[in-house]
Amino acid sequence: MAHIDVERGGAGSWVLGSLVAFVGMLGLFLASRALDGTVYWVGLLVFLFAVFFNYNLIMSHTGHKSH
Repeated sequence: MAHIDVERGGAGSWVLGSLVAFVGMLGLFLASRALDGTVYWVGLLVFLFAVFFNYNLIMSHTGHKSH
């Protein structure tokens, strides 16, 4: 199994961040095409997860500490 090294801020973190951003965009697309409330909220939650995940990834690689 392939191992993506995100600890050192190399290409692995770029790939992971890009994939999560893409999944977040899919979540927004899902929410925009939703026919019921459940699919809408799941799409928005997927997008919010992607935003917070990438924010945390950026913060961890720029030397900022979480409070």
